[in-house]
Amino acid sequence: MSETYVEQSKGYVRLLGRRHEPNAIARLLRISPGTVQNLWRGRLKAIPVDIYMRLCEAVSNELRAEIGRLEHELALVEASAPGASAGEMAAMVSQIEGMKRLLKERAR
Repeated sequence: MSETYVEQSKGYVRLLGRRHEPNAIARLLRISPGTVQNLWRGRLKAIPVDIYMRLCEAVSNELRAEIGRLEHELALVEASAPGASAGEMAAMVSQIEGMKRLLKERAR
């Protein structure tokens, strides 16, 4: 069971790593940079519940921020609708809806 949480945590740390440096992730989670590196590389056999919960919260916040960025970008594209293709707008709407679905599934 703990392997599932460790693997999930590894994925979450990598997701956060797309926008943040490892030291920033460590500060965000209030853990040492070495622990972040160990999570990233899959070296941990177990993860403490408090770290896992902070990691889940950080990922949720990151996804919500990404949804906000995408909604803002969509609003800008819609404002300049004459220059936007239907494919671009459909792709953005699809991304936003996908992220919202992911957040709803995670909230269950």
